[in-house]
Amino acid sequence: MPSFSPLDDLAEKAGILSEYQSGFGANLETVSTSHASKTAVLRSMGFDVSNYDAIVKSLEDFEEKEWSRLSETVVTCRIDKQPLHFKIRVPKSFSNEMITFKVKEENGLDHSFDIKVQDLPVVEEKNVKNVDYSCRLFRLDAGLGEGYHQATVKCGDREAVTKIIIAPTKCFMPEAISDGKRTWGSPIQLYAVRSKRNWGIGDFTDLSNVVEKFSALGMDIVGLNPLNVLFDANPEDASPYYSCSRLFLNWLYIDVESVDDFEKCAPAKELFNSAEFQKKLKEVKDSLTVKYTLIAELKGKVLTKLYDCFMSNEKDTTRAQAFRYFCDNRGEDLENLAIYQALGEKFRSEGNYSGSQDWEDKYKTPYTDAVKTFAKENRYRVNYFKYLQWLADTQLSNAGLACWHHRLGIGLYQDVAVGVAENSAETWSNPNLFVKNVTIGAPPDRFNPAGQKWGLAAASPIAMKDNCYEQFIKILRYNMGQAGAVRIDHFMQFERLYWIPNGDVGCYVSYPVDDLLNIVALESKRKCCAVIGEDLGTVPQGTKEKMEDYDILCMRMFFGQKNHDETFKRPEWYEQMAITGAGTHDMPTFAGWWKALDLKLSRKHGMISTDEAYNNDANYRLWERKRVLWILSDTGIRPYNQADEASLDGSYIPDLLIPHLHQFLSRSSSKIFLPQMEDIFQQEDQMNLPGTNTEYPNWRFKWPEYLEDILDIDLVKFNAKIINQERKKI
Repeated sequence: MPSFSPLDDLAEKAGILSEYQSGFGANLETVSTSHASKTAVLRSMGFDVSNYDAIVKSLEDFEEKEWSRLSETVVTCRIDKQPLHFKIRVPKSFSNEMITFKVKEENGLDHSFDIKVQDLPVVEEKNVKNVDYSCRLFRLDAGLGEGYHQATVKCGDREAVTKIIIAPTKCFMPEAISDGKRTWGSPIQLYAVRSKRNWGIGDFTDLSNVVEKFSALGMDIVGLNPLNVLFDANPEDASPYYSCSRLFLNWLYIDVESVDDFEKCAPAKELFNSAEFQKKLKEVKDSLTVKYTLIAELKGKVLTKLYDCFMSNEKDTTRAQAFRYFCDNRGEDLENLAIYQALGEKFRSEGNYSGSQDWEDKYKTPYTDAVKTFAKENRYRVNYFKYLQWLADTQLSNAGLACWHHRLGIGLYQDVAVGVAENSAETWSNPNLFVKNVTIGAPPDRFNPAGQKWGLAAASPIAMKDNCYEQFIKILRYNMGQAGAVRIDHFMQFERLYWIPNGDVGCYVSYPVDDLLNIVALESKRKCCAVIGEDLGTVPQGTKEKMEDYDILCMRMFFGQKNHDETFKRPEWYEQMAITGAGTHDMPTFAGWWKALDLKLSRKHGMISTDEAYNNDANYRLWERKRVLWILSDTGIRPYNQADEASLDGSYIPDLLIPHLHQFLSRSSSKIFLPQMEDIFQQEDQMNLPGTNTEYPNWRFKWPEYLEDILDIDLVKFNAKIINQERKKI
């Protein structure tokens, strides 16, 4: 029977981890990656692993690619860790050759160095396909500044280009939370904002108005769900974490009536004023949940007419120039998105609602002759989708300006999703970056015995590096563009991701964490944008230390902040470099938690599998309610009383309990406190129930109050008053 060591060697070189830790605390267990998982993941990466000889050849080809390249494609370094040490790989026969090393800095400065191969120290030697190579270390001591630079390396008949990325030592830290300062704000789900003027879904004008209202309440930060473009084929597939591209915006957030073309476009106004349209508009406005399909129909019809008027009336105007500039500036990425959307529209008209992976081969990438012909023949419609992105980008920019105008200390806090949908414009545009037949997710645990499949594409760490992280850089730049802070969803993605091949057990694949963090720090400083890492859940060893080293804030939610005896931590024991809150969109609201609605939903939908398990959880919830009251009493915020004692069965929520919890969390040492508006409003419905899809109305619940009225709502005013009082104490 043949040895499987070549498979293990190839898996290791490809970044597949041989094992991982599962569980929590003292219940950790080591899970080994099976050969079947390694084989399936390697196959998805494009390696031939069909038999032993094929595996050996794949390993040899991989090593040849690595060793035959003169220098690495990309090297990153923090500015205080210079000089850089470059690995130079050459055949041993090159020992008498000269190496020419030329560096062009981003600012135009040039550096040039010449040195003999034999004068460089050898750090490794290897024979690859009967060629003896040596890996030597070149010390680049040029004092490079922060930024993106390029090195050209020549030796004999070989030449290579290396991108050099020099990063600051830390991420950007806003004045509002520097030197011990603490502040607060609130995360909102933009779609959930109810206003008297929007079309049944929160929009970018609402966002600008939220900024104004939150500023008046004393807030410095407005948190947001991911705003990225979703799928026109199925508007009901509304998860903001399942996007079509992380480089562009969801056009449903466009405020149609504020578009400059609206007032002067007679066909649009005629449609808008029609009885049928107004009837449907009233339906979406009055609904307690977001009716995505109907909203998409209404907005799409009017926006199409606005586009027609724009194209007819704005040929050589300032707005036309602005549109052309936007298209030129967003370049190929925008072109590909627009073609993808136009193609999807064409296929839907033919009854094909599947994604790009199921399109005919001639349409599988943007770079085929068939796609180029389609784009040329359908240029008018392709440009319509560009028009939508231009409008959305302009309106989001206005919200960013509103943060500056109202002097928010941080401003918009945007969410960068961990991935993108498998059948998305982003994967279609980057076929060599994403692997096929793999989704990312989470391994089985006590909460999800079957594990989790997120339906998100897996980016190859090998391809990311070969591409000098260009896509990653673009995603950061765009999402930081109007933001004063970003939240990196599933921060552990920089270290590793759990890959699940179709029909196989998954495994963890490692990523170049130091390179990625260096890029995050550089873009953070350039965009004056703080970075928060969503590190809830199982965190690899060393991740916390890396976050601290780069001044990346962590997330510490109330229900996870417990002592060894399961009592809640005092607020002064919370980490300083953190965002804290009562919960997130994936957790029950506090009102829902107190009433155990989350347990009832979990039992209903099978996440709690037996009545016995449900009863155990319900009994534990009783004790947790007591612990909430104890910690509030212990900190002098809310004396323990008989009325509160009577509420421990979850039948009702004691008066002012939620504001008092917010007062408690406001006292925490953490730099930022983010109470959810759903908790301030005392909503019971959970915004998203993980583990469900259509069986629960995820991403649909609206605010119970109108945005225009929030400054007059007693609960809102009371929460703001006590939070401001506590947060100003340093």
